[in-house]
Amino acid sequence: MKVSSEKIPDCQLEMNVELEEKEIEDFLAKAYKRLVHKVNIPGFRKGKVPRNVLEQHLSREAFLDDIVNNDLGGIYNKAIDEQKIEAIDQPKIEITLLDPITFKATIPTRPTIELGDYKQVRMELDVAEVTDVQIKGVIDQLRNAQAAWEPVDRETKWDDMLTIDVEADADGNGLGKEAGRQYQLLPESQVPAPGFAEQLVALKKGDQKSFTLSVPEDYENQVFAGKDITFNVLVNEIKEKHLPELNDEFAKAVGSDSAAKLKENVEADLKSRADYQARAELEERIVEAVAAQAQIEYPSILTEREINGMVDMQRNQLLQAQIQLEDYLKYINKTEQDFRKELEPMAIKKVRGGLVLAKVAEAESIKITEKEIDAEADRMAPEDENDRKRFMKALADPIARQSIMRTLSAKKTLLRLVDLATAVDDQPNTMKSAKAEKGVKDAA
Repeated sequence: MKVSSEKIPDCQLEMNVELEEKEIEDFLAKAYKRLVHKVNIPGFRKGKVPRNVLEQHLSREAFLDDIVNNDLGGIYNKAIDEQKIEAIDQPKIEITLLDPITFKATIPTRPTIELGDYKQVRMELDVAEVTDVQIKGVIDQLRNAQAAWEPVDRETKWDDMLTIDVEADADGNGLGKEAGRQYQLLPESQVPAPGFAEQLVALKKGDQKSFTLSVPEDYENQVFAGKDITFNVLVNEIKEKHLPELNDEFAKAVGSDSAAKLKENVEADLKSRADYQARAELEERIVEAVAAQAQIEYPSILTEREINGMVDMQRNQLLQAQIQLEDYLKYINKTEQDFRKELEPMAIKKVRGGLVLAKVAEAESIKITEKEIDAEADRMAPEDENDRKRFMKALADPIARQSIMRTLSAKKTLLRLVDLATAVDDQPNTMKSAKAEKGVKDAA
């Protein structure tokens, strides 16, 4: 086997392989053993056709194609072993000549990272503030969730809850009928069609109204999209919202001892969330700064992997709402290629960040012990005993433990970078780092 290789940009190798005649002859013999059982030739029992007859019947090219389809992977693996090439993913293989079998393999190899002076990066943690407006907003949300709806005898107005019978029609064709539908009058509502809610303002119980709406072509409900829809609506009941008083009784209903304690709890929760967000933003800024200093080269397959993961995550999130990704993309008028292109900048950012963290972990001699992996696995495990057993069994797999190790290493490396970046007079803020580490573990 003649093998040559050379480095090409983006941490890839281009390897050229040509099989020698003796090797080809060995593979032709293997191809014959496979093909002889697949071909019927008059005058011969199946599987008993002599090789020279079979080769004349099928052609040498057919034998060579069989080798390419069945043996090329093994040939490639032997070649990279001989060349001591460490591939991190499958190659792209191009057959450049069939006889003798010659191919070119483009091989992704390990990234190279040269860190800058990351220890000189300096940043401050933004102080997270909680305002009275934010506190009131959360408490108002709690009050709305506990609100009572009471019937009223007046004209409808915004925010009322209506009970209606509704029919939809387009050009004399019925598109749907629903009785006793609960419908809240909200100015921003686009359901069941844009402009529907406005038509129901200032009506009374027992009123019946017919109106026609022109629905845009790009409306999400394809049954209504692009049509002039006539709606017939009967108002059966009108209810208005009554918010509970902000008192001790209400506070106890939502889990606090008193109204004063409720405000304290809400403020503490908002402060905790704001601190966590500020910390996350600081970490992101530090990693970006360290990455900007570094010289990073990596194969594009890493970006592709990251994009694939992001697409899968989006797909799973949509499935929880019983929406197919393909339908979602059609609705927003994008192809999957468009969608993947939009994700590319974020994917590149995540890849660069991950590579930099791994390199800093190496430079700082950050290690994760088996005990730490076990503790994290125990923390992640479900409470149900049977589910927990299955979970722990799955995490016994070396690949799963490696994944936990990488996650813990990244967290510990982030703590170290934050400690360095927020140091005062070149003295690491170890107290801040210890508190942050506890916060990261709690958040995790």
